[in-house]
Amino acid sequence: MKMKTALTLTFIFLSLNSQALVKKAAKIYEKSNDKNKNAYIAQELYKSRYYFSSVVFAKEHLVEGQTFSKEFEDLLEELVLKTGTMSFYGLKDKVLAKYPSPSLSFILGLRRFNYKRP
Repeated sequence: MKMKTALTLTFIFLSLNSQALVKKAAKIYEKSNDKNKNAYIAQELYKSRYYFSSVVFAKEHLVEGQTFSKEFEDLLEELVLKTGTMSFYGLKDKVLAKYPSPSLSFILGLRRFNYKRP
């Protein structure tokens, strides 16, 4: 019985923590004019385990082409591992090739292989 109660409390705590991170992402979205706004939102959604939602903002950050950091590359790597390469397949070749990112280079290589392009 104690184990069941402990698991229930742990689940509730994690759920509340996740909601807090999503609220933080929403505040960033509403108030920030920062050029890295989408990267910050993607990070907060990732921390909340909303991986596919995080991908949307990560892709938007890549398309806007503002900045690229080591932390953002780490996020991209985790997102590719959690959501699959198809999540980023819709990006244009020039966006995928623009950044010094092994994750994006891998996706670009897969796209070119699948479409039989050099």
